[in-house]
Amino acid sequence: LTQGAWLTRFFTTAELSDATKEATVWGNMADADGDGFTTLAEYCLGLDPRRPDGLSSFDVDTSANPIVINYLEAKQTTGMNFEILGSSNLTSSSWQPEGVATTATVADGLLFTHRRATLIQDYSTATRRFMSLGVTPSP
Repeated sequence: LTQGAWLTRFFTTAELSDATKEATVWGNMADADGDGFTTLAEYCLGLDPRRPDGLSSFDVDTSANPIVINYLEAKQTTGMNFEILGSSNLTSSSWQPEGVATTATVADGLLFTHRRATLIQDYSTATRRFMSLGVTPSP
């Protein structure tokens, strides 16, 4: 889907023909919904530029078990492995895999995929309080 065709799904013809709205409503650098993603980024991610997505490149919800991690995965021509790692301190070099239970695609964009990982373990008493997204090339 071209960017022009995508824009017509979310913005009216009147808006798109009004050059004064390009900077604030529908232009590449505009953020009509105020969620921090420009129209161009929303297009690349396949998101709705009229609705705040509450999406960041990496966030962890530790308010309940299981822990849920949302992240953006860049589409690569070379395969990449994404692994959730944990550590008891930030200076440690002993980051360990945290055992992703399930991963799901939330939104499949042009350049990125919004993924959600739900961890198996009950981390309410875990000593590893820091999370990281490890990225390595596929073998």
